[in-house]
Amino acid sequence: MTMQKDVSVPRDTWFRKSLKDNKSEWDHSLATIESILSPSSDAFAALSESQRTGLNRMKQMLIKPPHQRESSHIPIELLTMSKDNDDDVCDYIVSHFGGVVTRKRSLKSFVKATMVASSFIKVLTAKHQKRQSFMNNCLREFLELDEEKQQRVSEILSWENLTKWGFNIFELDELTGGKPLLFVGWALLDSPHSQNLMASMCGNEQQSSNEGYHFKKIFNLSTTKLCAFIRSVEADYNRENPYHNNVHAADVVQTLHSLLQMDGAKFASSIKIFATFLAAICHDIHHPGVSNTYQVNSRSDLAIVYNDTSVLENMHAAKTFDKLMGKNCQPELNLFDGVLRRQVDCIRKMTVCAILHTDMTKHFTAVNSMKAMAKRHENDKTLTFDENEENIFLSFLLHVADISNAGKPGSLSVNWADRCLEEFFAQGDKEKELNLPVSPLCDRETTSRPQSQIGFIKFVIHPTYVVLGEMLPLVKANIVPIIKKNLSYWEQVLMQSDDDN
Repeated sequence: MTMQKDVSVPRDTWFRKSLKDNKSEWDHSLATIESILSPSSDAFAALSESQRTGLNRMKQMLIKPPHQRESSHIPIELLTMSKDNDDDVCDYIVSHFGGVVTRKRSLKSFVKATMVASSFIKVLTAKHQKRQSFMNNCLREFLELDEEKQQRVSEILSWENLTKWGFNIFELDELTGGKPLLFVGWALLDSPHSQNLMASMCGNEQQSSNEGYHFKKIFNLSTTKLCAFIRSVEADYNRENPYHNNVHAADVVQTLHSLLQMDGAKFASSIKIFATFLAAICHDIHHPGVSNTYQVNSRSDLAIVYNDTSVLENMHAAKTFDKLMGKNCQPELNLFDGVLRRQVDCIRKMTVCAILHTDMTKHFTAVNSMKAMAKRHENDKTLTFDENEENIFLSFLLHVADISNAGKPGSLSVNWADRCLEEFFAQGDKEKELNLPVSPLCDRETTSRPQSQIGFIKFVIHPTYVVLGEMLPLVKANIVPIIKKNLSYWEQVLMQSDDDN
């Protein structure tokens, strides 16, 4: 039975009655409205149509879920305009100040929204796929750099900058956290993909270029395995060596590239060039920081194994191919995975040949071999080499890159000279401790810093680059003048030291 509120009873009395009935004020309010709107009640007959409509709306307000009641406080005209007229201003006021979203989308707007959402999903998918492509083809250490370093490393490893004779390997070493060999190796052996990926990552897609060695396409190389191999090789260089370390290896790789781009590459095939780069990367792997002379005089295990002949060079070549082909080789380091067997045989032969020719005791023989080769071809209209000459030329080019420090511009040359002497002096100290003959330039008490460089430039560096310059005119034009300038610098240092004494 519906209880009706007695309007003559004071509100507090009626409220106490509601409490006694265990009913809420909402229950009694709703019951009152329903009793008035009952067609059988006397009140219903006395109400106008608008009054009945108002009470019905009040009833609906009471029975709406709480989260739908916000619209009850919003002006009706505003709600109507928002619902019926697709009015953006009204929509904003209703949603922003009333907390109610009212617009019912038309089919057209729904289709448009669906298309936008679909497009957005496609963009996200494309970005994910692009990122995945970067992860698969880009050096992960590059991706781990902050944006500022990525930008600078991308500039340093551009094809144009890598080709420069005055390339600063020390800056790259610092930027990459001590991984210059990995970055230079990847940048060159995976070119032009490496440059294009870095440019794209830095938002410079317009700088995309086709300049590079294209080894990836030619030999079906895996970027992942290539990087894994170089990463493993770099870890096998002794960072504690002042000179024969991964920074030196990276410098030789870049210097070889610079010489190849001074028209050296036109005398060789892609497979031989790739093999020579591999030799450059590995040519001093596991270097102990002491020379062949020390190995022989101390009767080291290496000297015994390699019969006192090109001890370190034989070891470097053996360590290289043990990593690639040895019984304990790791599949993830096998950069020959997609290379044909006959190509692998050719690469191995060239790589071993080039590494063995970095033995400094073969220097003058190598220079005379190049003089003889130039003599044989002096009347050729077009200079071309047979396979054996190609091997000799590329091995000589690696050797020239290996001893290039005294030919680098300015402070680079001085920095390398000091590093080399530091390692020599450390060897001399060991030789004294073991009562062995102290090797030349290894006695810190008697060796003259400027004289060591003057002799090296006069009798080794300058004649070597003059011979190479006869075959590669760009070497003669761009490098020989720097060597002469460096010679003058050290002569001035010597004069100054003599004056001081």
